[in-house]
Amino acid sequence: MNITLVYPPMWVRRDEYFGITPPLGLCYLASILEDHKVTIINAQEFGETGNNIIGKYKRIGLSSLEILEKIKQTHPDIVGITCPLSIMWNDVATLSRTLKKELDCKIVIGGFQPSAFPEQCLNESQADHVVVGEGEIAFKD
Repeated sequence: MNITLVYPPMWVRRDEYFGITPPLGLCYLASILEDHKVTIINAQEFGETGNNIIGKYKRIGLSSLEILEKIKQTHPDIVGITCPLSIMWNDVATLSRTLKKELDCKIVIGGFQPSAFPEQCLNESQADHVVVGEGEIAFKD
C-alpha cells in the first residue's frame, strides 16, 4: 500500500524570522508502517514560494495545489496530513478538500488541532478519518 504523509505549510508574520523543523511526528509514524511504501512530503522545506503573502503574513511552504501535484506523483492509497499547530488548520482543511475532489484515496488527518476539535475538523476538511491523540497505533490499525 502507498501511504503519503504531509507536513503542511505555516503562516508567519512577514517580518518574523522562521525556522523550519523536520516533521519528526511523521517520521515516527512512518517508522511503524514498515510493511508499506511511505513517502513524506514536507511542504515547509521549500521555503517561501510564489505569491504567498496576505496582509502582514506570509506562507512558508507550498500551496495546496503544489502539494497536490507532489502527492499525485506518489500514487497514494492513503494520505495522512498532520496539523500540529492551529495556524496550519486552514491549509490542512483546504488540502484535504482538494484531495477528496482530485484523488481516489482515503484521507486521514491528525495532530493537535484535530485532537482538540475532532468533529469540527472532520466536517471542515471532508477527510475520511480523524486521529485523536497519538497516531502511531491508530493509523496503523
